[in-house]
Amino acid sequence: MTAKSRMVGLRATSEDAALFTQAAEQSGLTTSSWMRENLKSIALKQVYGKDESGNFPSTPGETALMRAVLVILQTVGVDTSDETKRLYAEKAARQIEKIKVGE
Repeated sequence: MTAKSRMVGLRATSEDAALFTQAAEQSGLTTSSWMRENLKSIALKQVYGKDESGNFPSTPGETALMRAVLVILQTVGVDTSDETKRLYAEKAARQIEKIKVGE
């Protein structure tokens, strides 16, 4: 885990936790790595309509758009007005839509 990584908790039954551990072992991964890879794959598919078969972002255009979204999100702080946050959120949403349609 890198210095900028963030811990995310997950509540699971004993049976589910054992299943995750077994799947991870079969994949040759730690349980944490297995969960991270699988959750990321599902999230990319759900949010962006992409799967892990290719790297994301997969084109230079997607990379540029993703960077634009990140700059927008980094600009917003706790002291940013609600109207400015709304404007940035709309701008980020437009960039994300462009990524989704492959522009």
